[in-house]
Amino acid sequence: FFSRLSHYWRFMRAFRGARTDTILDLEGERFTGVLARLSGCNNRVGHTGKRAELFYTDIRDPNYKNHRFKAFGEIVSEYVDEVAPSSSLPYRIGASAGETIEKLVTAAAGKNLVAVHPGASVSYKLWPGEYFAELVTLLHEAGLQVVWVGAGENDAEIIDAVTAQLGGIEVFNFCNRLSFAELAELYRRCRFFVGGDSGPMHLAASTGIPVFALFGPSDEAIWAPLGENSYMVRGSEACGEDCDTFRCSFNYRCMTSLRPQSVMAVINDKILGHDTAQAVED
Repeated sequence: FFSRLSHYWRFMRAFRGARTDTILDLEGERFTGVLARLSGCNNRVGHTGKRAELFYTDIRDPNYKNHRFKAFGEIVSEYVDEVAPSSSLPYRIGASAGETIEKLVTAAAGKNLVAVHPGASVSYKLWPGEYFAELVTLLHEAGLQVVWVGAGENDAEIIDAVTAQLGGIEVFNFCNRLSFAELAELYRRCRFFVGGDSGPMHLAASTGIPVFALFGPSDEAIWAPLGENSYMVRGSEACGEDCDTFRCSFNYRCMTSLRPQSVMAVINDKILGHDTAQAVED
């Protein structure tokens, strides 16, 4: 408790020391609203929907039926030039991040890296752990080297549980080991990414690598990864409209009906099958 309290205290001192003219709180949660209020900034822009309005001086009401890039873009566009999403972002990653990743992947020299994130921000977006174990086995049999990515205790526990089911298959575990820049650099060295609707998935899509997003209850009109190399993979059965963190009339079949073989079939069709065809032509 005291360690976390000390961490927040140091953060707030640095935050207030920045002396910003304007804060754009796109998260809009009560916690981020409180941080905005405590920052000392006089112009605090936020949006409706999550009951944090009392912490803002300028409240916006975006169209939440639009993709989040578009909805939040309505707010940001007043402060920066709005640009259409592209298939990748031109990240300028420092040499230190590149050196860190180079050292981490040395053991995988000559192998085709695939980033897999088995976690999720909320439980109802989780794909079953045994499905991830089966998919990793299929990827291994296809000659690919899986690397785990993630952050936090929940991701670490999920990764440990899935790894225990792999029967000795080597997987590089980078969970809780990478900064934002290092993760982006790792993605750029991977053939593709596989994972659910999560922050790591959207970051992977922004680097331009192919992304296979495992979607269940998420609405792709709002949460789909952007970019021409992104593919959403869904199960054969849909859930009801009340599917959320607390209840589902169909035991989250939107996720459980998405089988590992189906995901691998899409990967073969979009990536590996193309490579095989090219190798035959060569």
